[in-house]
Amino acid sequence: MGTRPPAVVVPDPRRVRDRVLTRPRVLTWMRRTFAASFVALGARLALADR
Repeated sequence: MGTRPPAVVVPDPRRVRDRVLTRPRVLTWMRRTFAASFVALGARLALADR
């Protein structure tokens, strides 16, 4: 009697990509998230001690 690991469901990358690219709200959210992280990293670099 062994133990079975839980089944892992992996979404199809092509379907995920198609669903993301066809939704303007998702693209806007992704762009804003990327921009905010880029600004945060730039601020961190500007304030870092050298």
